[in-house]
Amino acid sequence: MIKRREFIAALGGLTVNGLLYVGAARSQAVPAQRMARVLIIMPGFASTTRVQPMPLFLQRMADRGWRVGDNIDFDFQVVADETSAVSELMRGRTGGTIDVVIVLTLTMAFAVKEVTPHVPIVVIAASDPVAVGAAASLARPGGTITGTSLMAPELAAKRLEYLLAFRPQPRRIAFLYNPVAALDLQLAVDPVRRTATDMGTELRLFGASNLEELEAAVSAIADWNAEGVVVMDNAFIFVARAPLVAAMIQRKLPFACPFPEMARDGCLFSYSASVSERFLRCADYVDKILRGANPGELPFDQPTKFELVINLKTAKALGITPPEILLTTADEVIE
Repeated sequence: MIKRREFIAALGGLTVNGLLYVGAARSQAVPAQRMARVLIIMPGFASTTRVQPMPLFLQRMADRGWRVGDNIDFDFQVVADETSAVSELMRGRTGGTIDVVIVLTLTMAFAVKEVTPHVPIVVIAASDPVAVGAAASLARPGGTITGTSLMAPELAAKRLEYLLAFRPQPRRIAFLYNPVAALDLQLAVDPVRRTATDMGTELRLFGASNLEELEAAVSAIADWNAEGVVVMDNAFIFVARAPLVAAMIQRKLPFACPFPEMARDGCLFSYSASVSERFLRCADYVDKILRGANPGELPFDQPTKFELVINLKTAKALGITPPEILLTTADEVIE
């Protein structure tokens, strides 16, 4: 288990008071009980400091009355992939007490459930939990998995529509995805393919599940002479956004990203719900479960606000002039 100060440092350097001290006016009473134990599993495609919204989660938990070392312990683990490494980690935890497991994706949630089928699991960025069999319905999941959704399949097609506004009448559009996330791929690519067909544009898929494959995929996209790239909602792609941005800009590829954080880091534009907001809502779910709520009766939270973020600096580097109508309607324009 990561020590208290090590955990704080790894998650972005929040001060002890800023993270753990909660004033009486903001804190909520926590029922007297044994120490709650929460296992947090994040994909290890980059350092833990790249998971920038995690301090927001910790602060929200503190606001709910959960104090590290007093009534809650967090075990933060970074894994090499979203499947086998998660299963291996959970097998090493079967002898201990875990009250809640937090994961980033549904792929990771299934890996956890396979080893520990009765432990509550909260997913931060689920795509379509009903379609992949993680929930009986969004309103009543009915099992051990709940959390927050990004509505990824519908939004991927919307990103293509926006990309076509930046690059009218392109002949070739690439779709960058993570092959490990097979559960989400078909859900996302079908609406994107239909949109591309309606627009008379050829769509080709390029996969990458690690940094080496990412560089190769971007090179293959450039060699194919793609005129734009739609990026899949995925944990690896989110965490590996810095090398992705660098590779895309180097090859003059306009690319549509799934998260506002990616646009702020250099993607041409993004359209999605905020990952930071999802981390905050995740804390609300963990709080409810620790207070006795049944995860099977906690509806999957769906975002109600979506942000269009345009990076003008990247547009200039790519030689693109964004449509005026998008600039005036964007939630954020980065200059």
